[in-house]
Amino acid sequence: LYSKVLNQRFSSITDVYVYMFLCDVINFIIIVFGYWAFGSHSSQQANVVSDLQSNQVPTGFLIMLLIQFSMIIIDRGIYLRKSLLAKMIFQLILIVGIHVWMFFVLPAINKRPFFQNSVAQTWYFFKACYFLLSAHQIRCGYPQRVVSNFLTKSHGTVNLFLFKGYRLIPFLAEATTVMNWTFTSTSMTISEWLKLWSVHGEVFELKCWRRHSVIAVMGVMGVMAVMGVMGVMAVMGVMGVMGVMGVMAVMAVMGVMAVMGVMGVMGVIAVMAVMGVMAVMGVIAVMGVMGVIADPAVSNIVTASGSNSIMLNNTNEARRDLYQLLQRSNATNITNGVIKELMPQFIHSSGSSSSAFVAYNLYDGTGKKYADVELKLQEENTDIWWRVLDNSTSGNELNFKLHIFSDKVSPASLSFLVNYGLIGLYVSVVLVVGRLVRSGLVGATSTIMFLELPDVDRILQLCNDIFLVQEEKEFELEEDLYAKLIFLYRSPATLIKWTKLKQH
Repeated sequence: LYSKVLNQRFSSITDVYVYMFLCDVINFIIIVFGYWAFGSHSSQQANVVSDLQSNQVPTGFLIMLLIQFSMIIIDRGIYLRKSLLAKMIFQLILIVGIHVWMFFVLPAINKRPFFQNSVAQTWYFFKACYFLLSAHQIRCGYPQRVVSNFLTKSHGTVNLFLFKGYRLIPFLAEATTVMNWTFTSTSMTISEWLKLWSVHGEVFELKCWRRHSVIAVMGVMGVMAVMGVMGVMAVMGVMGVMGVMGVMAVMAVMGVMAVMGVMGVMGVIAVMAVMGVMAVMGVIAVMGVMGVIADPAVSNIVTASGSNSIMLNNTNEARRDLYQLLQRSNATNITNGVIKELMPQFIHSSGSSSSAFVAYNLYDGTGKKYADVELKLQEENTDIWWRVLDNSTSGNELNFKLHIFSDKVSPASLSFLVNYGLIGLYVSVVLVVGRLVRSGLVGATSTIMFLELPDVDRILQLCNDIFLVQEEKEFELEEDLYAKLIFLYRSPATLIKWTKLKQH
C-alpha cells in the first residue's frame, strides 16, 4: 500500500501547504493564550501572561512552543524537499504521539478528562484539520514548484499589503529566505540568494503599485497633509483630561493626628474651562467627620508644647469657655473658636503631583487674605470631633468655597509620552515626524532608477524563470539567468530598455 502511494502517477497535483501552515499557526496561538489547559494548572488564573508580567517564563510553556515551532520547521523542510516518504513518516509519528498525549498523558497531568478541556479540544480540532490536509497532500503529491511565496501569486491590493506586512515582521522574511535556501538545491550562495529574493520582493511591490496606479487629483494631497498636521496638533492640545475625583483639606495639630478636615465630593464640584490652559473648579467642600480624638491623643496635644501660664480675668470669654470644657457636665459640650486667615481660597493643583499648594501669585501684591475659619469642638459621650464653618460666609454655613486651578492630567495610557514634559513631547514628535518626512525626500536620487520603473513585467518574469530552473535543477542555466539579472541592475541603459511601457 505504501509503495502504491509513493510511486503512483498523480492525476491531480494540489498544494495545500498554506492551509496546513495556517492550522499550525492557530494552534501556536492557542498554546500561547491557553497554556493553562495543557499543564498541571487547574484554572485560567495560571496563564502565561501573568507569568511573563512577573518576568518569568514557565519551562513547560517554553517546551511546548519549541515543539510546536519545530513541527512547523520540519513540515516546511519536507515541503521544500517534496519528499513523500518523509511526509508519511512524519504524519504517522504525529498521529500516534498527539493522540497518546491528548487522551492519556494530558488528562493524567491536569486531572481533567479530555471532554472537559475545551481549549485542548479546540487545539485538537485544528490539528485534525491539519492531518486531513496532510493526508490529501500525500495522496495527490507535491507540486513541481514550491519555492515561491504564496502571497506573490496574485498582484491584488490585499496581496500587496499582506506582503508588506510580512516583510515588516522582524526576522520573519529573512528566516524564511534562509530556510528556503537550506532546503532547496541551488548553485547560488546565501548572499546571492538573498539578493534574488530582495529583487523579487521589490519588483512584486512595484508591479502591484503600477497595476493600481490612478491619476492624482491636483491639490488633494496638499490639503490632506495640512489637515493631518492640524489634526496632530489638535490631539496634542487636548490630550489632557481632568483627573478630579474629589478634594480634601486636612489640618493636623503638632503632627499627632488630623483634627479637622473638609472634603469635596464629585457631585459638588463644578468645572469651568479658562482659555483652554487650565481648569478652575468652584468647589463646595462638604464637611466630613475626620475621626475621633482618643484620650491618649488629647494628653499628647496638651503636653506637646510644654508648660505655659496665662492670666484670665473674670470677664474673659475664653475663661468661661474653658470652664465649660473642663466641667464636662453636659451630655454635649460645645466650644467655639475662630482662626484668622486659616483656609486659602485659591489653590493650585499640579498635574505631576498628588499634592496641591496655595496659588501664591494670586495673593502676592493683591491684598487678598485667607478665609477665617470657625471651629466648634463637640463632645458627645466619649466622642470628640470638630465642626468647621466658613466664618467669611453669611449665616455660618457648613461649607467652604475653594477655587482650585488644576493642570491637565494626561491618561495613564499615554504616560510613556508625557513623562518627559511638554517640551520633551513636542521635541520627540517633531524629531520622529521630521525623520519620516526627510527619509522620503533626502536620498531619493539613489533609488529613482530602481523604483521609477514603468513596466516591471520582464524583470518579474526573469525572477520567476530563475525559480523555475531551480526546481528543474538546471544549475548552469540558473547561473546564466542570475548573471543576467545582476547585469540589468548594473546597466541603467539596459534597465531602461527592459522596463519601457509596451506600445499597443
